[in-house]
Amino acid sequence: MHAPGQEVLVHVLSGVLRVDLVDVRRKHRLFLHLALPGDHILLPQGRMGNEEHCASALTPVTAQVLDRHDAPFDRALQAVPQTLMRRHAEAMQLKAAPTITRKIDALFEILSIQAGIPAEGLYRGSLLRQVQIASILGVAPESVSRAVRDMRPPHAPGLVSSLSAHQGGLGMQA
Repeated sequence: MHAPGQEVLVHVLSGVLRVDLVDVRRKHRLFLHLALPGDHILLPQGRMGNEEHCASALTPVTAQVLDRHDAPFDRALQAVPQTLMRRHAEAMQLKAAPTITRKIDALFEILSIQAGIPAEGLYRGSLLRQVQIASILGVAPESVSRAVRDMRPPHAPGLVSSLSAHQGGLGMQA
C-alpha cells in the first residue's frame, strides 16, 4: 500500500492502460495518457486535494510495479540540475519551438544528452511529470497537459488518437 503523495512506477507488460486525472469534487476526468506494452509510467498514489490519478484497463492488463527510483525521467532530473536545464533549454531555443509538443521533444532530447539516458525511456516514464516539465519550459501546466494528451508514443503512431475515444474502462486502480 502506498501513502498519498507517494508515486509508484508501473511497467506495462501486456494490454493497454488508460490514465486519467480525476477531480473528485467536480466529478471531472481529464485523459492524460495511454500506457502500451513495454511502457513505464509513473503513477502518483492517493488523493492530493480534490485530484487523484486513476488507471483503467482498456484491455486485460498485466503490469509489474517497480521502485519509483527506476523512473528514467527522475534519474535524468537528478543528473541534470534544473538551473542547468533552464540554461540549456534557452541555449537550444526551446522557447522558440513552435508548439508545446516540440518544446517537450526538445526538452527530452536535452535531458537524454545531459543525463546519458535514451530519449525513448524518458517518454515512457515521464508523462505524468507535467508540473515539472511546465516549470522547466516556463509554460502553464495546462498547456503541457494538452500537449501530452495529444502526443503519440514514438513506437506506436496513431494508436493514442484511435483509442482515446474509448470512454470505457474497468475502473481498476493501479
